[in-house]
Amino acid sequence: MGKLLKWLGGILVLVLVVAIGALFLIDPNDYRDEIAGAVHRQTGREFAIEGDIRLSLFPWVGVELESVRLGNAAGFGTDPFLYAGAVQVRVRLLPLLHKQVEMSRVVLNGLRLNLARDAQGHTNWDDLVQRFSSPSQQSATARAPAPAAAPSGSPLGALAGLSLGGISVQDAAIRWDDAQAGQRLQLKPVNLELGALAPGQAVPVKFQLGLQSSQPPAELDLRGHGQVRIAASLDRLDIAPFGLHLTATGKGVPGGKLSADLDSRARLDLARDRLALENLQLSALGLKLALVGTAEGLRSAPRFNGSLKLDPFSPRTLLGRLGVELPPMADAKALGKAALDTRVVATPHDLALDGLTLTLDDSHLGGQVKVLAFKGPVVRYGLMLDGIDVDRYLPPPAKDGGKGGGTAAAGSGGATPATAAAGGSQALPLDLLRALDVAGTLKIGRLKVAGVRSQDLVLTLKAAKGRIRLHPARASLYQGSYQGDLRLDVRGKQPRFQTDERLQGVQAGPLLQDLLGQDRLQGKADVSVRLSGRSLDPVAVRPTLNGKLAFRFADGAIEGVDIARLIREAQARIKGRSLPPANGPVQTDFTELSGTATITRGILVNKDLAGKSPLLRVSGHGRVDLPGEKLDYLLTTRIVGTLQGQGGKDLAQLKGLAIPVRIWGDFSAPRYQVRLEKVLGQAVKAKAKRKVQQKLQQKLQKKLGTDLGNKLKGLFGR
Repeated sequence: MGKLLKWLGGILVLVLVVAIGALFLIDPNDYRDEIAGAVHRQTGREFAIEGDIRLSLFPWVGVELESVRLGNAAGFGTDPFLYAGAVQVRVRLLPLLHKQVEMSRVVLNGLRLNLARDAQGHTNWDDLVQRFSSPSQQSATARAPAPAAAPSGSPLGALAGLSLGGISVQDAAIRWDDAQAGQRLQLKPVNLELGALAPGQAVPVKFQLGLQSSQPPAELDLRGHGQVRIAASLDRLDIAPFGLHLTATGKGVPGGKLSADLDSRARLDLARDRLALENLQLSALGLKLALVGTAEGLRSAPRFNGSLKLDPFSPRTLLGRLGVELPPMADAKALGKAALDTRVVATPHDLALDGLTLTLDDSHLGGQVKVLAFKGPVVRYGLMLDGIDVDRYLPPPAKDGGKGGGTAAAGSGGATPATAAAGGSQALPLDLLRALDVAGTLKIGRLKVAGVRSQDLVLTLKAAKGRIRLHPARASLYQGSYQGDLRLDVRGKQPRFQTDERLQGVQAGPLLQDLLGQDRLQGKADVSVRLSGRSLDPVAVRPTLNGKLAFRFADGAIEGVDIARLIREAQARIKGRSLPPANGPVQTDFTELSGTATITRGILVNKDLAGKSPLLRVSGHGRVDLPGEKLDYLLTTRIVGTLQGQGGKDLAQLKGLAIPVRIWGDFSAPRYQVRLEKVLGQAVKAKAKRKVQQKLQQKLQKKLGTDLGNKLKGLFGR
């Protein structure tokens, strides 16, 4: 055995002597052409080592190269595909005999990598991919001995015998020139300093990455520093602490300039396939976001469970920093405060926000939202909002006192409700509506929108396959209630909708005052309406409207028209008299006003209008042209009952007469006409006829006696 050991020792010494001798006697630069030729045969590219080649053997086996150049693919210019100013790699020799790898510092200086794609979509590395994936290469790979399997038990088992003295990458640059997209990107500079890597020891990391973009024009600078630690068992990686700082400038950056900081503490447990974010904080544009939680099943089915918190910030200030100019709002302080706090469960396919608390100004939204599939998407939710004034975020009221966002109707001198809505409307994204798969309920404690105030809203939405339904829709408003069932079908080219809505016990005056800025109709209202139509534009939809309407108002008044006074004025004109100026309000009181109507292609026809008051009985019929914003009504008015109130004392002689009143013209300025002349003429003739009959009857009674006169009375009428 001793002789064998001596013999093996002699062989080892001889090998070392030959190796050392070869190192001094053989110049590796003499084989520069052979090396270049071998690379050319493998890649099909020109290859050159323009600087010196240095080899080392003991105690380090290493190589140092200078000015290494690999040519570009045909048709991509003369710039090299790859260039490196200096490359240095060394491995300690003796530990290799014990299956341990101890590497000194790996150095790479002056790397230049030029990546490109031409107008036809071909890249300058397609040829390399084809060569190394060709059948001959695959068969050669198959014939090559398989690499030794990594030790079992740890995904990082292959690193058990690795010790790295560090990595230094200096002054590297990567260029991407895309002729097809008309875009050019350049990563420059790329610098990396990685400290000595050894299991169980903290490794300092520092890097810098610059990015220049031509479209959109932007420059970014990303810097990072911190420590990483690989456990001695090689199954855990600790990142604590680690910081990133980003600055960006240019026209392609929102607001022209951006600065962001990211601080993190994390632990990657490979044995448990788990990543724990102990503290991740992002600060940018005045925002402070914190994310804490764990991600399980990283290699098979990733799932994150944690919490997300966004500290209070000003959305208005944020949008200003992003260069977004907000439109004027009714409340200049709107979008002044926002915050978010929620639990998060996420996978690559879905997202759940539970215990959600979202604050916007004075409004607080809570509940849960689930995105069951990002593609589509499929959304389920249950939310509660304490209250919101939507009008705060809409354009301010017009200078003429109209509702905010209105557009004056042509020739009217003011905005009608329809034109105001049309002026503020925008086309809804039909493609998005068709793709919706949404179901959920939103409850709102208080809501103000378009001036209308409501409480205790319940809105349940279901949307799938282009069909959208809001049902049930309930609310309390103006001492009454609202119930609705709204359906929208966007499967075709033009959206179709159906509504079935009811108002019960609603005070019409305050509602119309808040909605339109005027309360021309007062009273306790019960209204039901069923409508169908096409289009979502508030103007274009009117000629398509079809449906039915029923209404009843109790104990109210019609503002702007005093039917009793119109009759008195007409009577005074006929008699050549003048009336004293009106002292009371210009309105027609009623105890009940009711009717039904049909709507066909935007034309509303009513045949049974009926109104009652202590003085008047009104019946009527007419039509309302919604597209043209015109109306034409004929009312029949009778003076009845008590003669108190609304000038009844002056109308005693008209009691029981049917007086026609016509109302017609534009919505904004209707006209009124009382057709009293014919009525009064008929009344005078009837009165004269009655007097003649009375005189004739009296004469007959005197001549024939009372009994016989009464019997002949019927021959002449009463």
